[in-house]
Amino acid sequence: MLLGNSAVDRVVTLPKLLAMWEFSAGKGMRAGTISGTVLPRSEGEYIGVPLHADHAWLPQPFPEHNCVATICLPCEGMTEAEGATRVALGSHRHRRLPSPAEAAQTKTSPLEVPKGGFAMWAGSTWHETGVRTVPGVRTVLHASCQRLYTQPVQDYTHLLRDEAYLAAAPEGIGGLLGADLFFGSESSTGIADPEKVAKTLLVAQQ
Repeated sequence: MLLGNSAVDRVVTLPKLLAMWEFSAGKGMRAGTISGTVLPRSEGEYIGVPLHADHAWLPQPFPEHNCVATICLPCEGMTEAEGATRVALGSHRHRRLPSPAEAAQTKTSPLEVPKGGFAMWAGSTWHETGVRTVPGVRTVLHASCQRLYTQPVQDYTHLLRDEAYLAAAPEGIGGLLGADLFFGSESSTGIADPEKVAKTLLVAQQ
C-alpha cells in the first residue's frame, strides 16, 4: 500500500504511464494495487507467485476488453538471471485462468527491463514470478489500475468498521459489504488475510 508516498506518487503519475493505463483500462481507471516486492536469490526453492492472471477476480471466460492493467518497475532493472517476471506469450487469448497442468507445463518468457524502464501486461495475461539466480535482491514496484465499472458506486466501507451496526444488522448485510472478501483489507504491510483471498477467488468464479 504505497500510494501516498511522494516518490511513488510521482512515478505512477508519469504522463506516459497514465496514457498506457488509460489505453488499456479505459478513462476513469482507478488505482488497484500499489505495492513493493523484494525477491531474493533462490537457494533451490521457488519463491514467488506461480502462473496466474490478474483477472482472477472476474468470472471466466474473461471479457474481451481489459479490466486490469499492471506495471512492474524494477528499481535496478531486471534480467532473466535477476528474476524478471515471466509471461506466457499469447495467453491472453484464452480469456481464463491456467489449469494446474498448464501452470506447471506452460513455457514462459522473461520480461527483461533496463533500469528506468517498466514492463506492463493486461489482466488476462498469464504470468509468474521469475527465479533469481544471482546474488542480491530484485526490488520492484507493482502497480495496477482497474477499469471504472469494476468499482462500487457508493462507498460503505465505514459500516465495516462499525461493530455495533454489524452485530445488529441482518445476516446478509456482511455479504453486501464484502466483509468476507479481501478487497481493501490489506494491512499497511501489504499482507491480506489468506482466508479472505481464498474465499474471494472461489466466489469470483461462481
